[in-house]
Amino acid sequence: MPVPRIVSKLQAYQHLSSGINAIADLLGPTLGPVGGVVAHQQDVGRKTELLDDSATAVRRIIQMHDPDSDVGAMFMRAMIWQIGQEVGDGGTVAAVLARAIFNESARLTAAGFSPVALAQGLQAGCEEVVQYLRTAAVPIGDEDELAALARSIIEDPDLAQVMGEMSYLLGPDAHINVHKFVAPYLQQFYHPGGHYKAQIASMHFYTDKARRKAVLPTGRIALVDKNLDDPVDIIAILQAAHAAQAGSLTILANNFSDQTIGLLMANNRPPRLNEFDESALEDQEPDPKHKDKLPIVAIQMKFVGEERVLAYQDLALLTGATTVGNDIGKAAEDIAPADLGDVNRLEVDTDSLYLLAKNQFDPTVRQKAAELRRRLAETAMDDDNWEILVRRVSTLSGGVGQLKIGANSKVERELLADLAKRTIRVLSKAQSSGVVPGAGASLVHACIALDMSDAKLAPGKRVLAAALCAPMEQIMANSYIENAGVHIQRVRDAGPQAAFDAYSGEVKDAFEAAILDVPDILIDVMRTAVSNSVMAITTDAIVYHKKPEQSFTPY
Repeated sequence: MPVPRIVSKLQAYQHLSSGINAIADLLGPTLGPVGGVVAHQQDVGRKTELLDDSATAVRRIIQMHDPDSDVGAMFMRAMIWQIGQEVGDGGTVAAVLARAIFNESARLTAAGFSPVALAQGLQAGCEEVVQYLRTAAVPIGDEDELAALARSIIEDPDLAQVMGEMSYLLGPDAHINVHKFVAPYLQQFYHPGGHYKAQIASMHFYTDKARRKAVLPTGRIALVDKNLDDPVDIIAILQAAHAAQAGSLTILANNFSDQTIGLLMANNRPPRLNEFDESALEDQEPDPKHKDKLPIVAIQMKFVGEERVLAYQDLALLTGATTVGNDIGKAAEDIAPADLGDVNRLEVDTDSLYLLAKNQFDPTVRQKAAELRRRLAETAMDDDNWEILVRRVSTLSGGVGQLKIGANSKVERELLADLAKRTIRVLSKAQSSGVVPGAGASLVHACIALDMSDAKLAPGKRVLAAALCAPMEQIMANSYIENAGVHIQRVRDAGPQAAFDAYSGEVKDAFEAAILDVPDILIDVMRTAVSNSVMAITTDAIVYHKKPEQSFTPY
């Protein structure tokens, strides 16, 4: 149990240093293309986890063996988890940067430098580096560059190539669903149009029973934000569809009763062979039994609460339909032909609805997507609304992807799925902000942007300049390459597009060798590392409680 006490200045630095270095030493060996993983085993009876996600690795650490190290370790834990939630990658780089900044600042402070002056220099230098990185960014050229960027995270060439292709085709707002398989497997699928969490109301509506899904051709859609329990509502919707001369009818509601499903089945005409191909229908005579019927599918919305309301709003925008229901102005029994929306193609299965709507590329839809995109840029990845905004943007922008990956063991499957989800975020950022030389090279090159003319700020900027080389030094150490300082100078001398290839030990053109990083991620990582380091070096005292409160949440 910790001894209750207060420690100040020199002791506080020592305690912080112990925890900060312990976490950075844990994560540092995972950095770079030949880095390893962190093995975690909670107790003897459980399987070992293999983690290369820094945020997950530090979350497994609840406390250190030495209470004096806990403050610095938990300080790093919170910072790294924050990075993982906000940008999806870069926690290890942040840890290496923070360690270098703190250790050098602590040395200078012990020699008599003012912590406040160092902090001001660090913050000023950080913004100069930010401007350099934004200026140095080059737009993504093709899917091969995205695949190369994915390889720096995944280190699986086949999966990286698939993810590069998916991100390139779906764009920076890509929404990719990752599905895990219990055996080695890799396959990607593309669904144009909107994607919603929904399910077919009854197996009787399947048009493809073997695959357990329904596909409808061009037709009309009714949006009903209520439970459809009353046959009167169904009759009104059917009459509106017939009056509108609908080719098919989709009814999307919160739920259906057995009675309303039975009524819909009695009026349902399964799509004819090759119904999507109009030329194939010329020689087909309509079945007299289905003369007054049309293809119908009933779908239940799986979203709840505010997200369900937003989904109906977006669907109304995409299809041109009017959402009806008891609490939104117009009752379902009063629906008119003009209230039905237009759908070019629709596919639904047991958990998803894919819809290509008439207004998919309408200026109003694009304007709404742009508005949501701006909100998304201002929303942190750990915000509850982030996932909702991503889904809405991708739906209104016109496409969603499905990635199916598998492995023999559960541990490997979980690792692959987590890597894929992180990589999706990084590739989306890359398409928005471009790329810069990777493997720490862009941080090394950014040192030239530091203006040392102000004597007051120069010490802090010199600390930052030294720290900016730390990620590349760590990558070289992980690759068992000696004389890191010599190689770093070679990278500087080769110009701003140069990077160090850890596999070959050679300096190469970063864009030709596809050694790339994302400037937006580097900027967020560096700002967070500097901000947290400033907090540490300006700490004057640490208060230890007898029974400190434990929390399993990172911050």
